[in-house]
Amino acid sequence: MIESRLLVLDNDELKLGSRLPLSSFPNVSWHSNPEDVQALHAEVDLIVMAESEDPAVTSRHLATVMTHSTVAPVIVVRQGQSAQRTAQLIQSGATDVFDISQENAEARFRQTLEHSLEVLDARHRLEMRSSIFHDEEHQFFLGTRASMAQVGKLILQAASTDASVFITGENGTGKEVTAQLIHRFSGRAEQNFVPVNCAAIPTGLVESELFGHVKGSFTGATNTREGLAMDADGGTLFLDEVGEMEFPVQAKLLRFAQFGTFTPVGGNEPRVVNTRLISATNRDPRVEVVNRQFREDLFYRLNVIQIHMPPLRGRCEDIEKLAMRFLQEFCMEENKKFNEFSPETLEVLLDYPWPGNVRELQNVVRNVVALHDGSIVIPSMLPLYLIQYALRRELEPYEPPVREMSEPPTDEIRPLDQLIDQAIENALEVCEGSVPKAAGRLGVNASTIYRRRARAP
Repeated sequence: MIESRLLVLDNDELKLGSRLPLSSFPNVSWHSNPEDVQALHAEVDLIVMAESEDPAVTSRHLATVMTHSTVAPVIVVRQGQSAQRTAQLIQSGATDVFDISQENAEARFRQTLEHSLEVLDARHRLEMRSSIFHDEEHQFFLGTRASMAQVGKLILQAASTDASVFITGENGTGKEVTAQLIHRFSGRAEQNFVPVNCAAIPTGLVESELFGHVKGSFTGATNTREGLAMDADGGTLFLDEVGEMEFPVQAKLLRFAQFGTFTPVGGNEPRVVNTRLISATNRDPRVEVVNRQFREDLFYRLNVIQIHMPPLRGRCEDIEKLAMRFLQEFCMEENKKFNEFSPETLEVLLDYPWPGNVRELQNVVRNVVALHDGSIVIPSMLPLYLIQYALRRELEPYEPPVREMSEPPTDEIRPLDQLIDQAIENALEVCEGSVPKAAGRLGVNASTIYRRRARAP
């Protein structure tokens, strides 16, 4: 760390030079103007920036720093703790936020510097690994839609920091896979990734599972047991369905998230661990906060970086690609010879709303490969409920498109493709985004709309 090059952006409000051990480093340059572009273009390994009293000014300064110095980690130093403000600064690009008013500030600041330089090393590793999202191994997960490309970008960004991550999305969208990728690309990759399904733990035992217990602390506690938080020391603790956690345990999780400390059930001495927290829920956490089902302070502590996993029905252009990827994978496992889906089978897959998302599609393809033989997957090989759904769609009464009086002809002639696309968009707007309803109004199959939208730029 002594050889690292530091750039300090100080101000008269915090006066970092007199309060932090920065002068002990020989490679330190000082500037009072965070918008000094020339200083930001200098080769530095780490930037330490003092927060201004006006949050808007700090946000502007941070934006300038991120624009002109995109590689060096940025530590923002502020007076006092605020989970919400910390989240805003992290989301704006800061690697870490340090409270200068805390006890033992000098020693803790040195630890923060060391961690941020480790983050820099992790970023260099990520640059080499970022191509993973183009590898066959993970194409099935990320797909092609822009929303999934954004998920991939957020995974890489989240992996380069130790900030808490909150993953939202319906069941089956890949929340745990996302958490595993963040851990795999982070500086904690060599340590444990510990998943916890909070919804599967019986009521009253969540605290014991997380933080452990001492012998005799409750009926059935015949031995002292270390909790999952201790198992994740140095690594990542993934709290799936965190919204199912009881309110009293949420209060203890808040302290754990804030300070890394906890006390086992029935114990007296607090334990300290170094654990990265990733949480997930299939509910809207903000609605849960409004309904007083989830603590607001805990939400802000966990929701520093938020990643939303879009449902499969919202990215239908990926269905065929995902299905083919699963078909290849399971054929290799089962030594089967399927190599494609018939057009009629693809139409059934494209028309189905997939409430179970990617996991349901994966299970459908696995079922086909396990129970059938051949080279082409035909509709009769699909699970019965998919065939029944397709038949119900075929039997729905046809509603002819609504025809309005045409406007007087003009000299303008538009390409037929544009007119078709405009008709599809108009129908979707009238049908509030429902592709099956829009297809019925237009007198076409839903797969026609999906394919045309997938081709759109």
